[in-house]
Amino acid sequence: MHVVDEYCSNTPFVPVPTFVARPIPANGLRQFYSWLSNVWESWFGVHSKLGIDYAIYRTVSGRLEWGIGAVTARAVGLMADLTAMKALRTTRTLDFIKLEARLESLAVEEHVRPRI
Repeated sequence: MHVVDEYCSNTPFVPVPTFVARPIPANGLRQFYSWLSNVWESWFGVHSKLGIDYAIYRTVSGRLEWGIGAVTARAVGLMADLTAMKALRTTRTLDFIKLEARLESLAVEEHVRPRI
């Protein structure tokens, strides 16, 4: 859900965000406009073809667009998405490491051994 919220937020991926603020989907929705069906679709719709027939990427301006296959994909948008998603992964991995260290520290303070 977190990645979907980042995609649906108004924060552009260029320049690469720091990902320190909680993402808020634009209009509170996790939707994208499908040029195939000409309607707004949910990322998690039962009949969605997202990930099967097409993929989502953000434009440099921050809007969500879709692409069918490699032919219509725009390299600049895809590279911006990839760079942003790598930064998000790095940020969340570091967040996890910090949380793990804090919890281990609290366990030691309480004289409780962490379970492995």
